[in-house]
Amino acid sequence: MFDKNVPSIFANTNPGQRPRWVLAGPPPGGFTLRHAVYDPGTYKILCLPGQPAPPEVSERLWGLELLEAVL
Repeated sequence: MFDKNVPSIFANTNPGQRPRWVLAGPPPGGFTLRHAVYDPGTYKILCLPGQPAPPEVSERLWGLELLEAVL
């Protein structure tokens, strides 16, 4: 059962008979990336492959719409 006080990280993009769930925002906590990523606005390297990405990098990747490409 889901806790209604905790926001869901998934959103239903197709509420018809066959719902399709996608991430509604960056996942909480850190994770390990498969690819290197740089910020196209500053050219700063955000993370390297195999290294853990902290939550602030996750949020920046989400804002740049790059998160799904590097997971």
